[in-house]
Amino acid sequence: AGVHTVARVAPHGDGEAWRALSRHVRDPDELVQVGVARAVGRIAAVGDEDALDWLRTVQKEAVRESVRLAARDAEVRVLGRFGLSGSNRHPLLGGEGGVALPE
Repeated sequence: AGVHTVARVAPHGDGEAWRALSRHVRDPDELVQVGVARAVGRIAAVGDEDALDWLRTVQKEAVRESVRLAARDAEVRVLGRFGLSGSNRHPLLGGEGGVALPE
């Protein structure tokens, strides 16, 4: 629950927050490991190269498939290809920049 809470309250792009959480990816609890990977994806700024490197390392080194998949989903988010990625444009609703959504 603590990992999820930090992911919800940390400002988007807070490198210090995601780095602090990332250390817990070695926790013996699988749910904590998955939560950490997802939290990094939620907190890191789109295009954060350090976060992307960390997530790719987790995908290569994780023993549990659920952790690898969570890191892969988080990577997609940090690449800016998941949901709205902090934007008010939805890429699936048309054209190169997408369609502007109501504020």
